[in-house]
Amino acid sequence: MKKVLGIIVLSLCLNSNSYAKIKSKDITFPGKYYTKEIKTCSAIPEDKSFRNQSTIDTVKSVIGFDWSKHHTEYSNSILVDHTAITTPIKVMIAATHIAVGNKNQANINLAKNLLLEIAKANTLHNSIGHEELKTKPKCWENNDPKAPAGTMNLNLLDNGLEII
Repeated sequence: MKKVLGIIVLSLCLNSNSYAKIKSKDITFPGKYYTKEIKTCSAIPEDKSFRNQSTIDTVKSVIGFDWSKHHTEYSNSILVDHTAITTPIKVMIAATHIAVGNKNQANINLAKNLLLEIAKANTLHNSIGHEELKTKPKCWENNDPKAPAGTMNLNLLDNGLEII
């Protein structure tokens, strides 16, 4: 009986693949959520466009940014200050979206050139990895002399967190 049941289940599984062949024309998307056109998003403030010099300056602030040095000075293994990277990149994404949505070729070119500058400066190429973290003073610091070298100190108070 178990063999017959197994054969039935197996044949159903093998035959069900033929029913699962869905073509892209069979898929429909709700009209209020997806579109076939690229246009600007009303949720992005206009001051984040490349027409605003402060937007360009914000994006340029990340070019050549020394993440390793910034991490050593302002972060530890629990609390990482990443705003020096994330803010310019968010502004870059918003301004590029506005440029593409408005089909503003000059601002699209500006976005492309800024991305190339970021890449040429190896801005985030030397990201901190597992081994480099061990050398950071506030990240892999260990106050327990009996613990093996490179063991992370999980004492939250020693790592700068306050208990409220």
